[in-house]
Amino acid sequence: MTRLQWSFAHLVFLCLLAISVNAQQTSEPAPITQDKLTALIDQVNLDTALGDEAKTQFITQLEAAQQQLRDAQSNTEQAEQLNALAKSAPEKAERLKRALDALRSEAPEADSLVPTDATLEQLESEITLLEASRSSLAQRRDELRTELDEWPQQRDNIQNRLTELKGLLTQNAAAPTMTGDTLEERVKNALRSARDQALHAEQHRLQVDLLTRPARMEIGSAESAKVSYDLEHADQELAALRTAAESARSKAAEEEVENTTELEEQISNLAPQLREFAAHNRVLAERAREHAHDNDEAVSKGDAIKRQLESMESDYSLMKRRLDVAGRKEILGRVMIQMLESLPNTDSIRRQVRNNNDRVANLSLYYIDYDEELRKIIGSRDYNSEILATLSPDDTESRELVIQMIDQRRQLVESNLNSLRDLIQNLLNNNESASNLILVANDFQRFLVGNLMWVRNFNFIGAGALINQMASVSSVDDWLNLPGVLLRGYQIHDWGSVLLALLFAVIALHRPLKSIYNGRLAQPALLNAETLSNILLCLCLVALLVLPIPLAVYIASALLYQLPQTSSLYEALAPALQFVAVGLYALLLVKELLSPMGIGRRFLKWDARMLEVLRKELRWSGPLILIALLIETIMLKLDSASSGGPLGATSTAAVAITIITISLRLLRDPLFHDNRNLRVFLRLMILLPAITLGMLTLGLLFAAKIYLDAIILSIVLVFAVKIFNDIFERALLILRARLERKAKEELRAREEDGDETGLEIDDLVDVESLSEAHDKLLMLIRFVALGTGLWIIWSPSLPGSILLDSVGLWQVDDPSDPTGALRTVTLMDLVVGIFILVVTALVAKHLPSLVTLFLLEWVDVSASARYASSIIMQYAVVAIGVSMFLATVGWDWSQLQWLVAALGVGIGFGLQEIVANFISGLIILFERPVRVGDIISVGGAEGTVKSINARATVLQTFEGKEHLIPNKELITTPVINWSLSESNVRVVIPVGVAYGTDVRKAMDLMLEAAREVPLVQTEPEPTATFEDFGDNSLLLWLRCYVPEERPRAWTELRTIINDKFNAAGIVISFPQRDVHLDTLKPLEIRLAKETS
Repeated sequence: MTRLQWSFAHLVFLCLLAISVNAQQTSEPAPITQDKLTALIDQVNLDTALGDEAKTQFITQLEAAQQQLRDAQSNTEQAEQLNALAKSAPEKAERLKRALDALRSEAPEADSLVPTDATLEQLESEITLLEASRSSLAQRRDELRTELDEWPQQRDNIQNRLTELKGLLTQNAAAPTMTGDTLEERVKNALRSARDQALHAEQHRLQVDLLTRPARMEIGSAESAKVSYDLEHADQELAALRTAAESARSKAAEEEVENTTELEEQISNLAPQLREFAAHNRVLAERAREHAHDNDEAVSKGDAIKRQLESMESDYSLMKRRLDVAGRKEILGRVMIQMLESLPNTDSIRRQVRNNNDRVANLSLYYIDYDEELRKIIGSRDYNSEILATLSPDDTESRELVIQMIDQRRQLVESNLNSLRDLIQNLLNNNESASNLILVANDFQRFLVGNLMWVRNFNFIGAGALINQMASVSSVDDWLNLPGVLLRGYQIHDWGSVLLALLFAVIALHRPLKSIYNGRLAQPALLNAETLSNILLCLCLVALLVLPIPLAVYIASALLYQLPQTSSLYEALAPALQFVAVGLYALLLVKELLSPMGIGRRFLKWDARMLEVLRKELRWSGPLILIALLIETIMLKLDSASSGGPLGATSTAAVAITIITISLRLLRDPLFHDNRNLRVFLRLMILLPAITLGMLTLGLLFAAKIYLDAIILSIVLVFAVKIFNDIFERALLILRARLERKAKEELRAREEDGDETGLEIDDLVDVESLSEAHDKLLMLIRFVALGTGLWIIWSPSLPGSILLDSVGLWQVDDPSDPTGALRTVTLMDLVVGIFILVVTALVAKHLPSLVTLFLLEWVDVSASARYASSIIMQYAVVAIGVSMFLATVGWDWSQLQWLVAALGVGIGFGLQEIVANFISGLIILFERPVRVGDIISVGGAEGTVKSINARATVLQTFEGKEHLIPNKELITTPVINWSLSESNVRVVIPVGVAYGTDVRKAMDLMLEAAREVPLVQTEPEPTATFEDFGDNSLLLWLRCYVPEERPRAWTELRTIINDKFNAAGIVISFPQRDVHLDTLKPLEIRLAKETS
């Protein structure tokens, strides 16, 4: 290449380089510094051409750029620290490992952990310091575990943020760079440069965080191992110190008891009051010893609860990490099943908490007594004088003993006070730890069950594994030795003789109870109260008749529970027999209820043909299901890690296939075609066991067993609801029939007596109208019972319920937690609250009819009292339902102050009339100045009270019109109640007769007319009076009393009086007028003839 060519190439290269530099300067702004930003701010302030608004905007943007530069500097420093930490990580991790190895190699003996010749006060101080150190170690361990647990989520967040930062940097680089000729362009360039530096610095820090995380995790793992060892060592040292402290306290308490006993012996020859004083000192010393022992026991239990809680939280966290890393593997399923079985029984923990609360209440009373006695000893000057008054002033030795005894009393009371204070505090702390343990255990259980539902813990039914399991179950020696094992269990069991005597008693009573049962069934099934008692009595008799065999099986299981764990078969057979005893009892009870002359056919009127079909199916399916469940329960105990293994899976499949077979056979029977609900239930009993079989084929044996147990419990629930619903329906039918018959007999008797005044058909009409309401109420009871029961049964196995329970909505104070912790209200709580509101509305709507029916049957009250009782019951149901809803969703009455204030303002302005009417309605219902059925006059309206509602009372006039009278008007305005104290109302019939009429005869006729009207009461007697001389007539009044139907009584009285007066020739006067003609002028008279 020639020199010219080289020169040309060099020139081209320089041009390209200049273009590249220019392009780079255009795409990337020059770095900005804090000094440059400060200078720009000064330029903005000095620029007089800018307006105030523009200056403010530029300065705000530049200050934001300064903050971005500070953030960039902070991210840069953090990245450098992370790099430095990563470089030193191997050395630090190795140093921690060497320190841990040294500690393990130099682990001291347990005896050397306690200082020699240490006093009790020194031991307690050491325990306090060590507990504080252990608390710090536990906190650091939790922090390290939290870092390990949160790292997967942090890693995802970092990666997402890096992706977001990449997009922001690309967007920032694509923006054009201003030339910087104007101040506005220089500000925009500075903003872009600061933003770019901040994004790059954050990106670099996150990248360094990802790259250095493994090294830092190595340090965290090493430190976690070191902290765990330190915690273990601290627990050992605490246990040794507490043992030593317990021994010292016990020794001190024993010495105190000996001192009081010795002092009591020394004053045995003194006055009885002093001997009694010394004996009480000895009792106080013994109580102090008991309190010290109880305190040590409470501390030990508290430590055990805390260790159990820490272990469970550690397992919970570890299992979460394993599932995040490895997923739902089969090996993890076995581990989770073992963890599930190792969870504590939360019911026993709750009982322990309740017992601790009772103990705290009792100990608090003792504490108050001790405190009062100590105040008396210290604060009273006459305390010593009263005790020393029994001694002679010259008896110096005795007086010194008494003074010593008084000082001993003060020390003992103080010791008991301190012991009680510590014991109460320890019990409260134990309750707090136990409450946390319950919460964690429930959360952990839901977590394990929710994940085990989708973990394969079973592959296939292998012939070898199946043979091995069958061999372990069918061990000949174990089954041959079973009678002897049961005999040993009987000898060990504390209640063995009682259980055996109970079994013999049930067997001995079987024959007489059977005779009574058959006699009751032979009685005619009429609709009377005796039929209901027969149903209940026969249910009890059936429950006793089928008891012997299940009771024998249950006693065998109880005896096996008492044996030491010598055989795995016996250990598994005990719970299996207990479960089968319950199942056998239920099966025998159902078979007896379905018998041809059983309760179902005889009293509940079940279809005889359906019962026969069900009995045939139970003859072969019942024993098969019980045997399969027995084998399943045994294998579940023997091989819990695999949920029973092949033999357990075979038993589960056998139960599912049996249920499907029964359902198919019943569904094909024409007898079951007419009942729509029954057909839906049978289809479900085909679908759900089929799903269980599908789970078995997928290896989800744990989930299959849970679903199968839920299916069996659902069948039992449906049958139980059916029985109790039919019994309740029969009881209501009997009550309605009795009331109708009673009402009809009263009507017939009064008609035969000719007493039409007492014909009341309201009760009869009410009874007939209750039928529809009762049917709806029974439907509601069935719905609530089935819905609640099925939800309790299926919620642990439904993923949707676990999901609802995991969605938190808000947090509220937990009043049951003494620490004031918050409780999370979940979506499940909201669903339950809505369900409570719906049930409350339905019950409040249909409950009054049921209350009315039972009041009619069992209580002799008036219709108005029945109405008031039903309305008050309705209000109570609504109040209870709303309170339960508010408690479920976490609303506390103390948190409703703002709502109360708002209601107060609303009541003061717009709601005062509504509230006044509601309160007035309550007053009316409780005070009962106005009752349903009363005849009242208010506000110009008169009629009968038909109903008393929340806002207004319905008043029906005699013309049939209905007036809505606000309840407030019935309280604040004058009301005439014609039937408040008695139902008789006085009727006044005024009659005017012509002058010259025989008044006495007219009054006699009026009394005869009153006696002929059936509605007129004979007591008080009707009266006729001569009231006045009128302008046109003589005024006579008839006064009489009628119980009801005043318009009808008025009509009949006036009609009969008119007839009698007409027959007697008595003229009822009418107004007369005299017409005077003015004759001063001639009158003009014209005669006109009609034109045709």
